[in-house]
Amino acid sequence: GTIGEAVREATARGPRCCALPAWPSCPASPIVPLACPTHHSFHVHRSLAPYSRKPALYYMSLVALVALLLLPLLGIALRRLGFWQLLPSSLQVACSIQQGRSSCCKYRLPYTTGFLFLTAMSGAESVKLLKVRTITTGVQLSSDSATWREIIRTAAAFNTLTASTLQESGFEVQTTRISTNSFEEYLELSDPAAALVKMRELDAILTEENVQLFNAGPATSTAGVDLAVEAIKLSPRISCSAKVNDLDWEMALHVARAVLRIGAETEGGEGNFQFCASFNVAPGVPFFPAAYHAGEPSFAFGCETSEVIAASLTSAKGDMASARNMLLDCMHEQLAPLEELGYALSQSN
Repeated sequence: GTIGEAVREATARGPRCCALPAWPSCPASPIVPLACPTHHSFHVHRSLAPYSRKPALYYMSLVALVALLLLPLLGIALRRLGFWQLLPSSLQVACSIQQGRSSCCKYRLPYTTGFLFLTAMSGAESVKLLKVRTITTGVQLSSDSATWREIIRTAAAFNTLTASTLQESGFEVQTTRISTNSFEEYLELSDPAAALVKMRELDAILTEENVQLFNAGPATSTAGVDLAVEAIKLSPRISCSAKVNDLDWEMALHVARAVLRIGAETEGGEGNFQFCASFNVAPGVPFFPAAYHAGEPSFAFGCETSEVIAASLTSAKGDMASARNMLLDCMHEQLAPLEELGYALSQSN
């Protein structure tokens, strides 16, 4: 109020400008401050309108505030009148998630609904509900251990680039991983001691290249299962699996014994997070420990979609047909941008 009176008095007297005490600039004020290094003050130009005249920005802010207060009520009305399905599925899902998390404040949902309604009307991107649990790049290793480092380094660099690209697009990336063909193809199992030495060499490369999650592929023989146990005891970075075929009781029993050994010979039995028995698993699966690779280098995204599923089911309110349709629509909406990014990365690399 004191500054406002001073401005009005200054403009009424007619000087070109007047010196006022320094005051923080207000973006909603009609005063355009010019810093005066000598007097540490703001100079107010006479040509400006008196402070009592409200600027256009003032009225725009007022309208925006009123809209934010009214739009939540519109969202509630649409739900109660049965027109909620007219809203985009991503908006419905996002509102449902906020409702599930708003136990501490019963008014959080309406105001969140209003904000998201504004976001949807402005054409902004849909809320990203899924998370990228893993980016898994698959490569082929040979018995020539001299080539391992370069192959692993290239895969690790691609993972870093891909993670950065996805994060810039708004996706949460939790881990990056590398998988290979079966270690039985690049280690000599006839000499278990020599094979374990090579596994230590591989682990040293992983450490130096800062690869935290590496899958050496599946064991397909009992000798391979035995080496897998030793590899898991060797390093927390190395995972692998044992492939069990139809009704192969001998292999299944050997794998079961391996699980018991890992449980007994690793701290807290946690080595079994790095090992599994797999059945009918195709190459290219991104999730550990069943992941493995075949053929030319490739990559896959492993997604965490629990929020998408939970929110879709919540929004359907028990209507299974509606839940199915909402889940399909929302999954497509959430996964399509990720697919596009993956295709672009595959073309440029």
